[in-house]
Amino acid sequence: MNRKSATSSVSAALRDEIRTTLKTTVAAVDGPKRQPRQPEPQSQPETSRCENCEKVWQDSQLSAIEDVHERVAPGEPMPSGQCPECGAVCHPVAAANPLIVVAFVKGGIVEDIESSAPANCYAFDWDDFADSPLDYWEERDPELRAHIQAQFPERYRRIEKRLARARKEQQQQQPSV
Repeated sequence: MNRKSATSSVSAALRDEIRTTLKTTVAAVDGPKRQPRQPEPQSQPETSRCENCEKVWQDSQLSAIEDVHERVAPGEPMPSGQCPECGAVCHPVAAANPLIVVAFVKGGIVEDIESSAPANCYAFDWDDFADSPLDYWEERDPELRAHIQAQFPERYRRIEKRLARARKEQQQQQPSV
């Protein structure tokens, strides 16, 4: 079995393990972009934060807003209720944007998975990158490339160094005119 087919087998096993372990939307794992699987619906109660004491409450715990027309100016977002503790208005807590999960793979083994929320999942295979860095990097989803650059600067510098070497090697292999 050559290294490529062994990596494919490991990638298939890794893909299955990531799907079961993370229970997230899986957009692509070391392959072409596919339609993401919808995450299982979560029945989390709506929450709101007090503008005064900054405590977070479930909306069912909030009191009715007294004198709402005097406390909310035109154009302001409508509060979700009144803080049961201090009486100030509370506004809904915005749902966090999901992060991207990046699985860093070396030798067919996951080196690292970095994320703190359900998200799209990608595998970055250092071995495939080493074989053909320019092609591998260009084939990655632009969202993934931007995320690695913004969130993992040390890894991005490592990638950039290798890409610079590959570009230099490519220029040296081209015949001079």
